[in-house]
Amino acid sequence: MQNNYYLTFTLNNLCYGVNALAVEEIFYLPEVTPIPEAPADIVGIINYRGKIVPIMDLNLRFGYQATDYQLTDSIILLTWKELRVGIITNQVHEIKKIFPSEITTELSHDQSIIPVQQEKFITGIARTGKDLSIILDLERLLRYVEQQNIFSEEAPETEETEQPIIKPSIFFAHATAKEREILRKRAAELQEFIQRKEISGAKPLAVVMLGEEFFGVDLKLVREFIKVSKLTPIACTPPHILGNMNLRGEILTVVDLRGLLNLPMSGINANSKAMVIEVEGIVAAILVQGVRDVVLLDPKEVVEVPTVTHSVNDEYLIGITSYGEKMMSILDLSKALLHGGLIVDEAV
Repeated sequence: MQNNYYLTFTLNNLCYGVNALAVEEIFYLPEVTPIPEAPADIVGIINYRGKIVPIMDLNLRFGYQATDYQLTDSIILLTWKELRVGIITNQVHEIKKIFPSEITTELSHDQSIIPVQQEKFITGIARTGKDLSIILDLERLLRYVEQQNIFSEEAPETEETEQPIIKPSIFFAHATAKEREILRKRAAELQEFIQRKEISGAKPLAVVMLGEEFFGVDLKLVREFIKVSKLTPIACTPPHILGNMNLRGEILTVVDLRGLLNLPMSGINANSKAMVIEVEGIVAAILVQGVRDVVLLDPKEVVEVPTVTHSVNDEYLIGITSYGEKMMSILDLSKALLHGGLIVDEAV
């Protein structure tokens, strides 16, 4: 079955999308070590858990003018088969479900708006509502990095028309002494070796925030993430049912799970978001306070909820697991939606 989930991010004011299941980790920009004989778009390497990973600046690969890096920039670590690369991004956004029918692979007018360098790495342009996202071809992107033979004695093949580019000898050259210290600290944290085992039966999870707590949601149940707008209240319903909204002609009930989980509830605002889920043919929108990540979860890493220390109603939790330095609860969305009183009986 084709995966239709994409992590969206911004770089140089352009929005991109990449296969969400290929995202291994997202972290803030660390110190990067330049490689003299690497192409200009491979700005250097990092030590990631004992493995050397090349870092690519798509801005340079696509022929745009170089921009200064910032401490707020992030790296999205991508994996495909045995290949791994990190790409620099200005801002990570959210996971979107984009169907093949929403991706345009041919431009009907002036195709010169996409430079030749881009065509190798772009599947097409996706239109989701009013937004346009450039969908990256993950396999070609990683194959390109592999073909550069960064550590080989043989120089990689280059196009005859490619002009030599003068590269800086130090990454993030304009960084202050304090910023450089932060970059090095981040790099040191990434070097900590974590033994990784082969994971069988691993589940992709979307990591969202409900209130101030992290929750993991089975990515297969998530259709998309949306902004909440123009809610129509529903009479004679509990407080956690916020109302109905029209999403491209489909009427969705918007639910605040915090009430069901015994978490403090607050109102919605212009920036409120929700994740659209589908369970056994039932579709609803769950209010979330943030979309943080996509992770692969080893079922063996899930433990029972310690009721003494956990304030959340664990009736609708599968268990908990570690998420960085914090803990994350794994939601049983099927149970919450089907047995938690979240379905509005229209006949009442």
